[in-house]
Amino acid sequence: MTRWKLVAACVAAGAAAGLLAGWVATFFQPTLYRSETEFVAQHGSERTVHDLLESDIVTQVVIRNLSLNESSRRFDSRLHIRDDGSSVLRVGVDDPSQAKATQIAQELGVVFTQIVQDRFGHTVQVVVFDPAHDVGKVSPPLGADLGWGALIGALAGLLAANLWLRREPAVAPVRLDGSVPEMADALLARSAAEPFQTVLVAGADGERVAAGLADSMAARGQQALWVRSADASPQELARLAAHASFVFVAARSANHRLARKVDLVVALP
Repeated sequence: MTRWKLVAACVAAGAAAGLLAGWVATFFQPTLYRSETEFVAQHGSERTVHDLLESDIVTQVVIRNLSLNESSRRFDSRLHIRDDGSSVLRVGVDDPSQAKATQIAQELGVVFTQIVQDRFGHTVQVVVFDPAHDVGKVSPPLGADLGWGALIGALAGLLAANLWLRREPAVAPVRLDGSVPEMADALLARSAAEPFQTVLVAGADGERVAAGLADSMAARGQQALWVRSADASPQELARLAAHASFVFVAARSANHRLARKVDLVVALP
């Protein structure tokens, strides 16, 4: 398998595994629906209103009125209060039941506005700007779980491929004898059983043989190129391999640095 194919396979396998993990993760998350409502503080400090909304005073009254069997801390964990610095407070309520979430949000609106009026009179006024309404399912977030799973899996696959390629040993040299056309026939027969694409042709006569092999392969209907080792960086090899069936690299020694970057090393006699 060529190196870019190995990387692509690792990334694809990682992304697939990440998608599977993201999908499985949804089974371990609770199903929750959300209802939202909005309040507007018409007078007074928005900070004071916000603090009051987050206090146990409001929470305990809502729990008592609706006969909810839960603590204030548990109830607060289901609230999502957003304050963008304006006079508008947006409050979300999560519950396994959409109807129950809306009921709680409605009761929260009634209780909160009443407590503000009782405590501050006309000094601070809060009104319900947007009545409680359904938002829909918010958990499990299937799209986010799948997206993050695929991304993390793909990155893990890319890292694994990179580590594998860094540790991959040089390809053991294969000795070929005979004329250049005979070598080309032997390489074609070998590629049918064990596909390869990039070949390091090592020896004192490497350039002549690499060029001859490229010509012989072309005469046999194969797209083939050759390049000197001095001009063949790993990036250049990948670029050439994208446009040819075989890429021959001429080098004087089988111990050349590119021996770890090609699919096959041919040692000339």
